[in-house]
Formats: sequence, C-alpha cells, structure tokens
Amino acid sequence: MIFLDLPFAFWKYALAHVRIRLRGPKVETYKPQNKRHTFIDTTTDVTCFLDDLQSQSIPADKPVLYFDCEGTNLGRDGTVSLVQIYLPAREQSYVLDILTLQSFAFMTPSTDRKVTLKSVFESDTLIKAIWAIRSDSAALYAHYGIELRNCHDLQLLEFSRQSSSSKKSGVISLGRAIDNHGKRLGMTEEALGMWKLAKNEGKESCKDGKQYDQRPLPSVLVDYAVGDVEILPKLYDYCRSSASDLWFDMVRDQEGRYVLEEQRCDGEGG
Repeated sequence: MIFLDLPFAFWKYALAHVRIRLRGPKVETYKPQNKRHTFIDTTTDVTCFLDDLQSQSIPADKPVLYFDCEGTNLGRDGTVSLVQIYLPAREQSYVLDILTLQSFAFMTPSTDRKVTLKSVFESDTLIKAIWAIRSDSAALYAHYGIELRNCHDLQLLEFSRQSSSSKKSGVISLGRAIDNHGKRLGMTEEALGMWKLAKNEGKESCKDGKQYDQRPLPSVLVDYAVGDVEILPKLYDYCRSSASDLWFDMVRDQEGRYVLEEQRCDGEGG
C-alpha cells in the first residue's frame, strides 16, 4: 500500500502532531510573583515606577496595569493606606505607601515629566483593570481628586461570562472567583493553595483595615495585597475570552456608571 512506502520521518512527525492535538492547547502555568515586589515610599521610587510603566510593551487592547487599594473603611469616608499595582509586561508588583506619600504618590512625575500616576489613572487611552471598582473609585476621587477612566472592572466582567450559563451566582468576591476558575487559569493545586493561604492569612490579620497603617508593613499583608493584583491578568484574559462582545460593551457602560456614582457615594469591594 502507498502509505506503507512513506518514510519513517513522516510517520514520526505525524504521530507527534496527533499527540499534540489530542492534548489540547497548552495552558501556561500560573506562577506566584508575590516575592517580586517593590515597596514605594519616596518620590524617587515613584519616578522609577513610572519609568518602568512607560518602558512596557503592551497591546493597545490589553490593560497596562492591574491595581487595587487597601485602607480603613475604604471609600469616600475612609482612608487609603496602599495602592498595589502589577505591571504584566514586567511581571513586577509595586506597593505604593499612600500613608507616607499622600498626594505625592499621584502627582510625582516620571523622569521625562510626561506622566504621573494620576494622569495614568485618568487616561482615556491607557486601559487599567481592577477587581470591584466602586469603593476604590470613591476613595481615590474623594481624597485625591482622581477620576478613573478606561478602567475595566473584572468583577463585572466575570459576571458577564455567566450570561451564557444556566447557573448564575451574581457578582462574587475575588476569592470565590479564584476558587471557581483557578485551574482554568493554569494554577496548580500548590499555587492555588498558596494563593488561598495568603488571602486567608491577610484577611485574618486585617479585619478592619487599620493594620495597613503599620510601618514597617507586615509581610503577611504585603503578600495579601500583591496576591490580589498578580492574579488579575490571567483572570482578565479568561473572563474576556468567555464574554460576548455584547456583554463586554454592557460591562464597559456599567463601569462608567459605577465610577460616576461612586465618586460621590461609597461602594462595596471584593
């Protein structure tokens, strides 16, 4: 038969190709990065961070940064102690000490003086992402006059992917989202366990937010804060690919409403 006359090299290649296809697409394993963070409590550090941000190469349709805020009673009537930021292209986390820096964290410029953190947060062209935007938006606006723009709320995005499912659970916490989707994000059992441990220990250590005012900041709170942002890029990719364009557009519209509303009233985080 003609197939038997084909060279061995052909069959070796064909069988390998079949095995690859049967395995399905490769999922990149999630690797915790929470040991790689920079604590920022001087204006010089802020400038270096902004220089790092500008040096990134990010597609125009992807977030340039993922962030979250921590504080006591976070919102317009509370305080902001930390802003933690993850730069995906650099696989690096930055923890900004707002308690120490105050408005200098947002108004200090980059070396070329082209950007500040405030201008990045308010940019219409640079995409940012956060889990549960409402209380963070209210706090940043009330205390520092920052009007978040072009900021994706991953809590809403995760909810939108439920639209095609018969089992809808409404908006959920970040912890529950990782419980539900961790393996789909490429998290091993070990990585998932480490993330949950850091999350639970952080919650137990800081039930009212006041512990974020401790200096030096306890490592358990650093791990908690950084862990919340370093997981967001993979969660964003998963939820965005699972949501239809129609639902995504609806989410973007609701995000804008949340920001306008919560600049003037408190919201609930994740």
